[in-house]
Amino acid sequence: MKTKPLLYIFLFFIWMLILQKLAYGPSIIIVLYLLLTSSILLIINIKNKNLQNYLLNVYQYRKNITLLKNWVILDEEKNMHKKIVRKYYEKVNKMVYIFSFFFIITITYLLNVLTIIQPLVIIALIVVLIGFLVCLIQVILYRFPIVITFIIPFISFFIVSFLHDSNTIRNLILLKGLFVLFSAISYVFICLGAQPYVIRNLHKNQLFINGVSNIILLIFTLLMNNIKKPSLDFTKDPNFSKYPNGVQNILSDKEFANTIRDIIYQYQMTEITSNITTYILIISITIFIFSASLNIKMRCDNKEASKLLSIIRRKSIKHQKFCYRDFQKISYYGGQYYEDQLFSIPGVYKLIYDIEVNKERS
Repeated sequence: MKTKPLLYIFLFFIWMLILQKLAYGPSIIIVLYLLLTSSILLIINIKNKNLQNYLLNVYQYRKNITLLKNWVILDEEKNMHKKIVRKYYEKVNKMVYIFSFFFIITITYLLNVLTIIQPLVIIALIVVLIGFLVCLIQVILYRFPIVITFIIPFISFFIVSFLHDSNTIRNLILLKGLFVLFSAISYVFICLGAQPYVIRNLHKNQLFINGVSNIILLIFTLLMNNIKKPSLDFTKDPNFSKYPNGVQNILSDKEFANTIRDIIYQYQMTEITSNITTYILIISITIFIFSASLNIKMRCDNKEASKLLSIIRRKSIKHQKFCYRDFQKISYYGGQYYEDQLFSIPGVYKLIYDIEVNKERS
């Protein structure tokens, strides 16, 4: 049986007990205790071989991704590079999760005993939660890129719902504006930070993404067409017999009851349609911002690939030596179209084939 995990749990329990005792003293003692704990953990872990190897692996993965070490041009799916990208983010996310777990436990406890640092702690908690959301988005983005299009509005909706339910913001127009803002910022950051092959994948499905608002509108229209007008019979009112005869005669008239029913129905449908139109407009705005960000990033990547391709063509004319890394960058930024343009240059395909076959054998 391994005793190390039990020992760590025991030490953490002792640490929390000491923190609880110090909580009733001056705040400066708490701060010094936390700083001392952080310093001790830092000194211990600097010499921890497992941690060093873990961080070294993270650094190596990042370096390989940046230098395109695993980007194989002749591999249509680019599986090796994608695998390294996923491993890198898995390791980074694991560190964030562990840090967030201990940080939230400690801070949640301190919030109950230290009122002085509460504003700073709340800000720190928000930052940690944002980091946690970023990790979640990265996992989805590099495994199921198209799903991220629908996840972002749900995350924004939950944030806005929390602000509404906690009475932080009650103005519905402001909440709708914040929903668009949160979604827009998330989409822009995703498009700026995502790998070019993910951007190409999303761009390929752009037609479907842009049609989401129309699909939703069509579904609601079909559902609304199936809504039947409710029956309205004033004679079933328990107090009907107490009304004057003249009023009873009017209310008993079917044509009058149907007119009132139609007015009520039309008012309700107008209100529902107005709300649906507003939500469709919000969805359309967020999709437009996402599409615009996607196209801007795609254009920048294609511009980079086009610039490198022009350099390769000039080198071909002048019979200068090619650089394999330039080939990788063209494939990385430009995708299949620019690969075909690259292969059309005499001698390039054979050079790439020889390099990648020799690399695979070694």
